[in-house]
Amino acid sequence: PGTFIGAEVSVSASVSKGVYTAEGDYQFNIGDKPEVKIGADSVAAGGTYPFDSYYRANRSQILFKKDEIAANPKTIKSIGFYFTRVGAVNPFTNLKIKLLETGLTSLGTAYVNTDLATLVFNANSYTMPNTTGWYVFDIEDFRYTATGNLLVEISFGVNSTWEYEAYEVACTSTPYTSVVYGYDDAAFRNPASMSSDRVREALRFSSSC
Repeated sequence: PGTFIGAEVSVSASVSKGVYTAEGDYQFNIGDKPEVKIGADSVAAGGTYPFDSYYRANRSQILFKKDEIAANPKTIKSIGFYFTRVGAVNPFTNLKIKLLETGLTSLGTAYVNTDLATLVFNANSYTMPNTTGWYVFDIEDFRYTATGNLLVEISFGVNSTWEYEAYEVACTSTPYTSVVYGYDDAAFRNPASMSSDRVREALRFSSSC
């Protein structure tokens, strides 16, 4: 009946010629991989985004290019970040993740309008990880059409307190402005302090076709 794009296939083969025999086990992927990791998990972000608990509220937008994600449409089921440091502020208040497919190839100095974005994760109170390493957020299924780039928006707040030793995630430099972020101790959606950067969070997507 055929093989799904994105399927992992394992093959065992044995070939003989005369007195010689060659055997091997092979594994390959047809089309897009079901899990994609973008960026390295070795460079710290410096605690500025997207889970910066030095402030009580944060809103960050992160842009990923189509050629980093998939050549074919897929359903994104989870998003993972590599935590290089975990803080003590727990739980987070109003933790939200939105996804938006966009034609933008770079971000500016202000937030992209995400009124039409899909809210894929929404927790009034969320217990953050207490160990470093990859941590995965299970999200509502998001259908990525692979016709544009992907904007990931993460926001939280206003938390009950703040801390010096804030959460940090691994990041990788990009050749374009890939992050816009803001932080505040009072405002949730429109923080007073804003900035942009080319240092972008490492991310891991899991998906199905």
